[in-house]
Amino acid sequence: FNAGYIESFDGFIKVLSGYDKDLTVSLYDRNGDEVSEGKTFSPLAGSSFVALRDYPVNDAMREYMYEKEDGSFILPYISMEDGTVKLKSHNVYGYSKDKGCVYVLGNLLNEFTGEGTVDKLDFEY
Repeated sequence: FNAGYIESFDGFIKVLSGYDKDLTVSLYDRNGDEVSEGKTFSPLAGSSFVALRDYPVNDAMREYMYEKEDGSFILPYISMEDGTVKLKSHNVYGYSKDKGCVYVLGNLLNEFTGEGTVDKLDFEY
């Protein structure tokens, strides 16, 4: 099987090498409590795409996040130092033409987690 793509509900897409159709991925953004669909992205055959967010964009994601009374979510991105969530942005996106999702994820976590803020949201590896 090499003429399709594999997509997870939580932001991972691997386009297999033989896929020759148009594929468009919606990129979301959060501003306060409002989540909106912004730009789109078209990954190429053989590429990997990873989206990391601090909010759900579909009902399937809601089942894996605990929503607190104030509307925020408990996320898996916690600091090993004090157990709190420290994110530089509400979302980041990573892409590679020839590396796998695990490689992209490993690099993208450095841009998403930690102290401070990040202005750039899209990264290519």
